[in-house]
Amino acid sequence: MTSAALDSSAINLSYVLHEPSTSVEVQRACKKLETQRTRCIEATRRFAKMSDAGLSERCVTLAEIDGAAIREETHIQFISLRVGAWELFPRLARLAGIVEPNATLRVDFLDDPDAGTLSALTFFRAAASLNVSERATGIGVTYFVAAVFRPDFKSILVRINEIDMATVAASDDNVRWEAIRTLAERTIREFTYQWSCPRALWRQPAEETLLEFQTRGNGTIPCGR
Repeated sequence: MTSAALDSSAINLSYVLHEPSTSVEVQRACKKLETQRTRCIEATRRFAKMSDAGLSERCVTLAEIDGAAIREETHIQFISLRVGAWELFPRLARLAGIVEPNATLRVDFLDDPDAGTLSALTFFRAAASLNVSERATGIGVTYFVAAVFRPDFKSILVRINEIDMATVAASDDNVRWEAIRTLAERTIREFTYQWSCPRALWRQPAEETLLEFQTRGNGTIPCGR
């Protein structure tokens, strides 16, 4: 891992693990993340070479959605993260019968490094630079998805949650984002070492942003570190 990549991972993991970026815990996590990242890349390549029938047999889907309704949609947007088998998701969604073969899929990754427009939003309790399109936070139905490897890396778990924006007031951006944030944070916490985030989402590490890490005048630290 390059120094820049290590710095980015350390910054991100300081928020996820709630530890200083320079701590032993975060440094160990960075090394484990790099090892698992290589394993995810190799597994993705292996699964990508499989036939549709073979891949279908290795895919388990947990969908908290209205299946009939989503299959009627011709243009569908998903929000996701670069976690696990993220590159295979469009194919996995079709093989699982979640969407019709001719439906147009759009997947917006919150941690996309090449997004044209990034927004400053609260993520793990601090302002982060995230890719969230206007459509994702607008009125209508949006889906949050995560395609992750199961522990033995021999099968893939696809989780889909429906976020019904129609129940949220059009002017309440915070509430709309909260629905997405909760699912995204849960996914990263559960599959931390499958998270292949290519950039630092925060400008500074957690110890320079979150109040509980700040030292008091007597040199003590509120969170006990």
